[in-house]
Amino acid sequence: RAGARIVLRRDSGGQLYVIVRTAPDLLGWGGAASLARSLRDADCLAVIWWHPDGGQPRALTGSADPWPATVFEQVNPAVGACVRARAVESVEPVRGGHAWDLYAGIGETTRALLERGATVESVEHDGRAVALAAAIGPAGPRRLAGRVEEEVVRLSAPGVIITNPPRVGMAPVVVAALAASGARRIAYISCDPATLARDLSGLIPNYRLVQVTAFDQFPQTAHVETLALLEHR
Repeated sequence: RAGARIVLRRDSGGQLYVIVRTAPDLLGWGGAASLARSLRDADCLAVIWWHPDGGQPRALTGSADPWPATVFEQVNPAVGACVRARAVESVEPVRGGHAWDLYAGIGETTRALLERGATVESVEHDGRAVALAAAIGPAGPRRLAGRVEEEVVRLSAPGVIITNPPRVGMAPVVVAALAASGARRIAYISCDPATLARDLSGLIPNYRLVQVTAFDQFPQTAHVETLALLEHR
């Protein structure tokens, strides 16, 4: 169909996904059943989901869950896991210390911080991702479902912060909250160098940029994932 695109993905557990992206004005997509039969004939078991541009993705075949976990997963989960591990390691969370996990997704970073002994407050806009994070566990963190720019004022004073905003970066009110937080260290994970540079300029008066690491999260593209580490002055 004109305007449709197909994306093939494999999640961190090895499950295959076929994502059919269509124009936003296409009300439905009826090819899932025939595509699933063709894949089964080729001994390829995949979850097929439809994602209208600007709309919500949903599984059509291969999954009892209409919202597969991969909806919230990095496009390159192996490298994404490396970035998260490096971010947690770089902020050096203190056992019993308090951490913020902003734009928390399904809680992988929250879980890693908890395993290091920190207490955690996380914020994620997508309520489905928050529900999945709570279901996966562990129990203990305070998980807020809402926009970071609205929820950040409700958080307790942090010792460390990990923030992983979308490509548009952080809203000015979030940058201001991080700058005034007093956190010992901030790890900023970014998929857009331009918005990273813009946001860092708002943090530099109170923080010192000590390390920048690039990751090839998007092979064979011009995009790069960047981890910036800041320390309080």
